[in-house]
Amino acid sequence: MSKLPTKIFKGFGLPRIRFNVTTESVAENAVKAMNLKDDVTVIEAHTGFGVLSQALLKNSKVKKVLAFEFEKKLHPRMQALAANSQGRLEFFPYSLTRYVSHDKLAQPLAHISKHQWIEPHPSLVFIGQVPMSIKENLLNTLMNLLATKSSFFVYGRVEMYLLCPEALAKRILPNPTDEAKSTTNVIIHALTTSSLLMKIPKENVQPEETGEVSLLRITPLLEAKLDESNWETYRYVTRLMYSVPKKPLSKVIRSLAAGAEELLPKLSFDPDIPTGLMSLEQMCELTTVFDKWHLRPIHLDEKMNDHSRRL
Repeated sequence: MSKLPTKIFKGFGLPRIRFNVTTESVAENAVKAMNLKDDVTVIEAHTGFGVLSQALLKNSKVKKVLAFEFEKKLHPRMQALAANSQGRLEFFPYSLTRYVSHDKLAQPLAHISKHQWIEPHPSLVFIGQVPMSIKENLLNTLMNLLATKSSFFVYGRVEMYLLCPEALAKRILPNPTDEAKSTTNVIIHALTTSSLLMKIPKENVQPEETGEVSLLRITPLLEAKLDESNWETYRYVTRLMYSVPKKPLSKVIRSLAAGAEELLPKLSFDPDIPTGLMSLEQMCELTTVFDKWHLRPIHLDEKMNDHSRRL
């Protein structure tokens, strides 16, 4: 069982939220667990040291890997891997958390056919090692792209495979505990369905304090549980409501906009429910009522920044 020495990882001084699968056979098993279709093109984000990238190249079903890694210290490793891949791996020194980086995908994906939304795309998938961070930037980016059907989602229902720490996996998987609920969690459940494929023991991950890592399959829903035309409003409402999860909706609805209390009688559920306990359906209902309100602010991003400073 080939495993990269711990000293290799310690010598790079990467941010502690970043993690890497270190054991080649474990990475290969992870790729097998994905059960990829033949001739698939893989968009890989946060490649790290490329152990998972190597496993993808060893899999005969993988036609092409489009690998993205923004840490400059790791670029030589990924460039060498690309040089020895016989054209099967193309490396991009960018972060896919940044929307501008998605422009780099246009030419490499030119050979991909658009597929009907009725079933997952048969020849295009997204794979990423998602670090545990406060803002969960990559997840937020992916959900924004999915809701707006942009970037690689213009080709169809692209399935996503994420390697992430256990704490983040609990937020993504169905039926989270109250402690694991978050804006990201509710948004993910409104747009996708997810399942656990395997767990990777902490001894096969660096840094060791990352703990156990979960491999998740996240599939876009055939029909989203929210009106995607209200996407910006939904993000605005959920972020503000989950910023004060223990307070009742009736007390904090005014954070949406001045006078928003007049919306409470229009809701079909108890407005005294703590916002952290609101269900997906209740959050969608609140979003719809707020979006149709004649006093709804026009520039929601500006209002969100203003309210965030006051809450």
